[in-house]
Amino acid sequence: PVLYNYRHLNKNNSIYPNYKSFKTEAYFNYKNILKYFFITVGYIYSKNTNSPISNKEFINQLTISNTINGNTLRESNMFLINYDKYFPKIKSGITIRLLYEKAASENYSNKLKTKFYNDNYQIFFKTNTNLKSLSIETNTKFNFFKNYNVINNTNNFTVFEQVLSLKASLSTKAFITVKNTFNTVNQNNQKPVTFIFPDVYLTHSLDKLKTDIEFGAQNLFNQKTYTNIAFYGNTETINQIELRPFQIILKATVYFK
Repeated sequence: PVLYNYRHLNKNNSIYPNYKSFKTEAYFNYKNILKYFFITVGYIYSKNTNSPISNKEFINQLTISNTINGNTLRESNMFLINYDKYFPKIKSGITIRLLYEKAASENYSNKLKTKFYNDNYQIFFKTNTNLKSLSIETNTKFNFFKNYNVINNTNNFTVFEQVLSLKASLSTKAFITVKNTFNTVNQNNQKPVTFIFPDVYLTHSLDKLKTDIEFGAQNLFNQKTYTNIAFYGNTETINQIELRPFQIILKATVYFK
């Protein structure tokens, strides 16, 4: 055990721990303006090193820490293909994205350093249509996650998300936006979890004051809980998050030149 005062911590034991990160990206872009389409092929490499992990107990201003020597390391390789196409006759555009990421993490499990792997496969589809006084946008995303270690313990789950947004002009200075988010999570041997978030916003521009006033209502169906899943190496958390019930918001945005 290490006993120290939180006001005099440094390096890996500090409140702001030692963290190193390296990231590089490379993209190949092809565009055909006459046919209104664009293609992007990308590669992203990242490497992160965190401070040693430890079990800590906070007692007033003092911390007792059982430190495990060594750093936690995560290395990731990501590949993506993005296709954008615009249809001028119907004033609509589509985006299709395919993404694959393979990440390796060195972390601790039962005080033993173990290597973990995370695979992420993603399909993304977006549409955008602009009519005279109405704009329609949809976003559909499907992720398949595979989390496993060197002993072949595997945990798979999928996340499907769909967002529909409608924006309509009420006048030259006002418009209304209706947005709905639907999400479902499926995990091994567990009941699927779904949630839905409908929102509505009304925006009005005050030209003389150079201000936009937005009045909104969120969580119309009063769904109070949803599930959030996150993992890093051997650490996986599944949190049931409780939200506020139906709420009203008022926002003012002022523009200065």
